[in-house]
Amino acid sequence: ANVYQRATTPPSTPAVDDGQYNFTTNVLTPPSGWTEAIPSGTDPLYASIGSFSIIGQTGIDTTVIWTAPTRILDGGPTVTGNSLTLTYDDLDTTTLAAGPSRYAILSDSGDTTSGMTNNFQNAQAVLLNIIDFDTIDHSLYFIDVRFNDVLTYFISTSRWFQWRITSGPGVLGTGAATAILFTITLIDYVDTDVSVNQPTAAGNAVEFQFNQPLGDTTNFLIDPDMDLSTGFGYDKGFWGGFTKDVGAGAFDSNVTFQIGLGANSSNCIDMVRGNHAISNVAQISNLRRIRVNFGSVEFRIRYQTLTSGADYSAFFVGAEGFALATSSNPVSAVQTQIDLPESHLVWTTLRLVVRLDPSDTAQFWRFRVFLSAAGTPTGVVRVDSVFIYGVPDEFGTDTVFGKVISGAVPESDTTADAGKVLQADGLWVANAGGGAPVDSVFGRTGAVTAQQSDYDGFFLTPSEGNAAYSLLGHAHAAADITSGIFVVARIPNLNASKITTGTLVVLRGGTGVTTKTGTGSVVLSVSPVLSGTASFTKIQGPTTSTRDKIRVYPSSSYCIGMGSGYTFGGIGNTYVMSFQMNDDAARGFWWGDVAHSNAQGAMALTTGGKLTVAHSLRIGYG
Repeated sequence: ANVYQRATTPPSTPAVDDGQYNFTTNVLTPPSGWTEAIPSGTDPLYASIGSFSIIGQTGIDTTVIWTAPTRILDGGPTVTGNSLTLTYDDLDTTTLAAGPSRYAILSDSGDTTSGMTNNFQNAQAVLLNIIDFDTIDHSLYFIDVRFNDVLTYFISTSRWFQWRITSGPGVLGTGAATAILFTITLIDYVDTDVSVNQPTAAGNAVEFQFNQPLGDTTNFLIDPDMDLSTGFGYDKGFWGGFTKDVGAGAFDSNVTFQIGLGANSSNCIDMVRGNHAISNVAQISNLRRIRVNFGSVEFRIRYQTLTSGADYSAFFVGAEGFALATSSNPVSAVQTQIDLPESHLVWTTLRLVVRLDPSDTAQFWRFRVFLSAAGTPTGVVRVDSVFIYGVPDEFGTDTVFGKVISGAVPESDTTADAGKVLQADGLWVANAGGGAPVDSVFGRTGAVTAQQSDYDGFFLTPSEGNAAYSLLGHAHAAADITSGIFVVARIPNLNASKITTGTLVVLRGGTGVTTKTGTGSVVLSVSPVLSGTASFTKIQGPTTSTRDKIRVYPSSSYCIGMGSGYTFGGIGNTYVMSFQMNDDAARGFWWGDVAHSNAQGAMALTTGGKLTVAHSLRIGYG
């Protein structure tokens, strides 16, 4: 039995033997401070689980041990997180959802005062007050709400509406009256009386759940991750549990709804198969039948195994087809079976495909996940979610385990057909086409013909067309490459005979000397650093007029240049070759021979104009 309590902080675990269950009247007496029904309010919602049992069909059990409370629904300004569900409790009809916890369902998406209190299946838009978004940090999820996401308005299990978002989120209003607007289109709904008014007063809590569809398909189930449900049965949500044991055996099959024990604290279901001699079944299924006329459906199941080394064989997914949504007995049943791979305490995803009966009679389907075998008990299989998608058809086999790849070549599950391929007529035949594929090109010699339509950057670029390209390690002949642009990453034995015309772009070379001949120029687009000795015939500078053409120190103050406009001394406002030092008066220019020390020299000139000559000056001589 589940009991509930709303609180701002986690409540204490209910006391042992506090509460009872009357199997004669089917009445639960909850522990002190807890309720059987979900209480209204805005504080976080906590749940605790207790088990009752008796011998026989009637009686009262007063012995119970409750589980530690688990928070199953966020709420209140003190809670942060990334919950996918928002709780509101004040339906607004005229004032733009103006205030915390207020919302509006609009009959006209262009009129923010067109609030509705019934017939929500005709709604065009939803307004949610923004304060609830700010005080409960949903931003990591809700800023990513997009076109085609699904929004569920959940009042109760007998009154809910599911819409697809067609635009949004839009922001309307200011201050406390700011609201988020989503325009919507109806997907499905359940409402026993559409004319009944939803109360507009505070204290009538409802939920808005956002779901992002996986891929570009639509999930069939209303509550695939069990988070809209609190247990099995129509009064608890959207899931049903079923067990069956026939014959002698001491270990019974069991399915248990678990609050908050799934991935990311979501809800989940535990399944255990019994050990009775004739039959054991532990099954979960969707309670509401889905009308489907697809050829096949794909089950996407997230699960983990809780018992290491246990038997997890005879795991089934299947579907039962009914003529009507209210029919008692199915007219078709299909299923597929695998031995479930053990994934001890680690969440993993299983994908299975089942082909539905093409009969016109079977129109409404119930989907099942179950363990079934005789005399073989299992460990616990914990199922976090079951998503069901329509797929066009399977290819080759009804079971696709582990992964599904569109257009994949099938493999036969018959040993005798190993290595064969499937013909269009359904026969498995030996592969008659093509040679063995090349797993690796490294270390091979010879030419490989690469097609432009299926190029690989290792061989050629897409603009080069079809050609023979030799692999690394092959010595290129002169005829290998005759024209065009050849990009060399690493080519041995490269010499002048390999390239007769065009441009050679070297990305990575080796050691040695590179010789350039011809009339072209070598252009360096960046400033190179020469770490060795450079030999040259001449260095030619540009025609620009500047003192800073050759720097003898990494600064524009210490340089040799060429420029015009000089008038100092006898220079007649024309060109000079300039020698420049910084403006330190103690610095200057020095001339000497190899035998002179730094304190000697032939001549020195300071930046201030002081000339010193070691021996003599000859003026007007020669």
